[in-house]
Amino acid sequence: MIIEIVLGIIVLTEGYIIWNLNRKTELLETWIEDFSDRVTRVQQELKDIDSTGHFEADDDRFYIRFHKRSS
Repeated sequence: MIIEIVLGIIVLTEGYIIWNLNRKTELLETWIEDFSDRVTRVQQELKDIDSTGHFEADDDRFYIRFHKRSS
């Protein structure tokens, strides 16, 4: 009788732990998906702003100059 009670408590505790971890995992997955969508939107907005490519070309020149100095 005591063994059944102890095993029942253990099963209930493990069930709660699994449910709680699953809930937290789902919350984090949702947050990551939302964050990824926001990053994609911002990247698209930056591409739209720099439709002529001037900013991106300027970044490439800085990258080349910086690495020539450091080597």
